[in-house]
Amino acid sequence: MGCLKGVQRWGHPGFWTLFILVLLSRPCHASQGLSVTPPVLKIDSFFGGAEVLVSAEIPEGCEAVIEVAGREVEEDLMRKGRRWELWMNVGEIDVDGAPCLYLLMSSAPGLINAGNRPWGYEALRKKISFKGKFRMGEVPELYREFIRLKEGQGLYGIFPGAIEISPLNGTRSLARASFRLPTRIPQGVHRVFLFVIRDGQTIERKSVPFKVMVAGLPAFLVFLSSRHAGFYGIFSVSLAVAAGFLSGFLFKGRRRRKSGKGDHCEEDEGDEKSGTLDSKE
Repeated sequence: MGCLKGVQRWGHPGFWTLFILVLLSRPCHASQGLSVTPPVLKIDSFFGGAEVLVSAEIPEGCEAVIEVAGREVEEDLMRKGRRWELWMNVGEIDVDGAPCLYLLMSSAPGLINAGNRPWGYEALRKKISFKGKFRMGEVPELYREFIRLKEGQGLYGIFPGAIEISPLNGTRSLARASFRLPTRIPQGVHRVFLFVIRDGQTIERKSVPFKVMVAGLPAFLVFLSSRHAGFYGIFSVSLAVAAGFLSGFLFKGRRRRKSGKGDHCEEDEGDEKSGTLDSKE
């Protein structure tokens, strides 16, 4: 009976009303102040890159650092070198532990390389390893070449002073930044980290995910290649054949038009040449 009475007390409508009010009155978790727009980025047939906006509320008088990091992947890269006065592939390098996307922004330029921080290229270097035919003394140069390659692809970048901070009220400020994602952005779940800095110390850390996914025809092709490889092969061959017929038809029609113009010119020249000969006679 005691158990039954206890269930009745917990099931009283007044208790649940009070419970809901307590939940609503609780302050939100800090990570809810960080937002990414759009939270889901869709890659379709006409995708040419996208601009992503990050905003967060921070205490007044603080600085901010935003780090955008993708999932860690393994990459196989070819190393080029000079052999007999020619540049060619001289070996394969395996890169392990590198994020597929890495962007870093700060409100104050000096925060990027200030002290021993968990962000930046120096912190990233400790997570990345290289395998292949090279000397140990070449690792720093390999890392610099890897960073230059990723920056050239638009997947890596450091942007000091890219975060704008504006006051909201007497105690809070709004930190905002935007970054450009290239057309070759890998799909998957990436994360945005916010570090709130006061007097050189990190007092708050927030993170939210944002997703990159394929949609439309690219999603259909990915589905076929992963689930129905046979149909994907037939579809690819059919698409290539159709494109070949279409280009051949267009080229043939264009050549006919040019040929028609050329015949007309030859007839004009023939008439003119005949008239000239006749006048000579």
